[in-house]
Amino acid sequence: GYAVYRSSATGKDLKPVNFERIAIIEKGQTVEDTAFVDKDVVHHQRYFYKVAAFERSGQKREGEFSPAAEFTLTGYLKTIAPVNGAEFAQTEEPVFSWENSYSTPGYTVIRVFEINPVNNVLTTPVWIFSGQPAFSSPSFRYNEDGKAATLEKGKAYRWYVSQIVPGQGNRAAVSSMQNFIVK
Repeated sequence: GYAVYRSSATGKDLKPVNFERIAIIEKGQTVEDTAFVDKDVVHHQRYFYKVAAFERSGQKREGEFSPAAEFTLTGYLKTIAPVNGAEFAQTEEPVFSWENSYSTPGYTVIRVFEINPVNNVLTTPVWIFSGQPAFSSPSFRYNEDGKAATLEKGKAYRWYVSQIVPGQGNRAAVSSMQNFIVK
């Protein structure tokens, strides 16, 4: 598994200090065993992250830290479609669209998850797509890359988009999550 550490402080030498463990990721525990989304961040606050692998034995001894990665959430992306409650026929492929936050289009990632109807929790992603959309109308059609799972009739899905600031890979904007249903 992995332990994720975060800091927002730097020392006199401007290097990050005071890392605190914020998450443990164990195989089979999350949708993606090597992914983590920090949902407790403040806009325009600079964060530093480190990761340490640990043994799966009972002691969970941690290995060496990774080098620190820096990230700043710079804003929200306003979703246009589909928004909460939109319905699609099983034969339709939704087009995900949003408003750009920047003067030039950035590298974009769209994530679509199935929603577990029992507990309303996200399950395994059915599509993760990345690319650079046209600036005039940022959007991507579901399964544009041919790698998505088939959307199933009667199921609900949730999606969001994130966009890296052009030329600044450690700064990004993200949308809120939106739901849609396949009827």
